Amino acid sequence: MNSRETTIEIVCYNRPMSKTLSTVIVLILAVSALAVSRFMPTEISAPRTEKFESVDPTKIDTNNLITVVSTVTLPKPRLALPSLDNNVADSAWNVFENYLKSAQNHDLASLRKYSHQISDTCNNPELEEQCFALMDNVHALGIQFKREEFKNIWFDDKQIIMASDYVTIDDETFGSRGMARMIIYFTRDELGNPKIISFNGLDGNFVLKNDLTNEELDKHLLESIQDDDEDGLPNKVEVCDDESPSVSICTDTDPKRRDTDGDGWWDSTETFFYK
Repeated sequence: MNSRETTIEIVCYNRPMSKTLSTVIVLILAVSALAVSRFMPTEISAPRTEKFESVDPTKIDTNNLITVVSTVTLPKPRLALPSLDNNVADSAWNVFENYLKSAQNHDLASLRKYSHQISDTCNNPELEEQCFALMDNVHALGIQFKREEFKNIWFDDKQIIMASDYVTIDDETFGSRGMARMIIYFTRDELGNPKIISFNGLDGNFVLKNDLTNEELDKHLLESIQDDDEDGLPNKVEVCDDESPSVSICTDTDPKRRDTDGDGWWDSTETFFYK
């Protein structure tokens, strides 16, 4: 099963950044260096080699996260349609809330109504207890999402993506720094009704700090989350090379085209389909 899935189909490994956490901003102040006599020789540092080691967000203890920058400023989306039709966002969010309520109530019949697909576990009556455990995990993750934090929306007649802004986070579990967001993926049926296919409370990239400066880390992280075609997959994930955050999760799709194979499904959406 694809490692990106965080819906009812699998156990949810990630927890979202709560609103309380996202308001904890640590102001990083620059400390002025002592003046050095202009007659002293200048010391030239040897060139440093930047090496960025990625950290798997699913391994991070979310209790050890500190938001250091509340919002990451990215170029204004070219394809996002946040004001074209607020009904799309409202309709999708209503489905998400009903999906969570169904999971909380262990109501599989209702859950099918709001889901694009159901796992083999929940399709097997003999695994009801395991299915209920999956539902509990889904509800625990999703109930922390707040509608007002999802300020970004991308959609067409087959899918919808809703996402919060990225925030910069310091992780004390591994000594890493990251940029992450909350994100929800929907498909749409022939009538345009949204169906949940996946959601993630810590979608982004984390790298070990090592001896790198915050400026070096932030520059790298900004590059790692760039998404030119705005399909929900960062450019570096769509290109399977040494620059990918993890070669094991790269999709080998075109980072300049939302729908590489031309079948109507965006590249990100297709990563969640059961094979």
